[in-house]
Amino acid sequence: MVQVCIGTSLLPGYHTNLLEISDTARKLILAIIVAFVMNMHIGPASAGTIDDMFAKGWLDCGVSRDLRGFSSQQANGEWSGFDVDFCRAVAAATLGDAEAVRFTPLSPSEGFTSLKNGDINLLANHSTWTSSGGTELGLTFPVVTFFDTQALIVRKDMSANSTLQLSGSYVCVIKGTTSAPDVADYFTKH
Repeated sequence: MVQVCIGTSLLPGYHTNLLEISDTARKLILAIIVAFVMNMHIGPASAGTIDDMFAKGWLDCGVSRDLRGFSSQQANGEWSGFDVDFCRAVAAATLGDAEAVRFTPLSPSEGFTSLKNGDINLLANHSTWTSSGGTELGLTFPVVTFFDTQALIVRKDMSANSTLQLSGSYVCVIKGTTSAPDVADYFTKH
């Protein structure tokens, strides 16, 4: 029996922190954040979200649970990663204080519900942009902050050159993500 894993995996020791990257990368990230804020659709729900942030004095930001490089909590309680830095940048841009943010770790299946219920103001995790998220839930996806793809990673000794050679293999995915139906659809169609 062969186990096949799907998704993205960060190398051990990989760490993303805006304070540790080059000035060029920092400027690019700042440009993306400015584009995000300028392109936000400010309707009744999002205006209420902004009012809520100002009334509380902080941003409630939903992040992934311990996704190295994107959002992870250190032993001392400090959060780090790309999504965490994004939340801090939004807090700095809207509230004038990068530390005026509270992080809520969420599973992929909890994110949209928490956002819809008003438990968080911003969802910055690995939520897939789907038409149902926009139409059925009434959520707005103002900008893509991270673009990835799906890939199957197999052991070298399998000598597989095509996904079609993986028939009968196990595929591991994170529960509650769109990966499972995507992979199932692929193998059904091929």
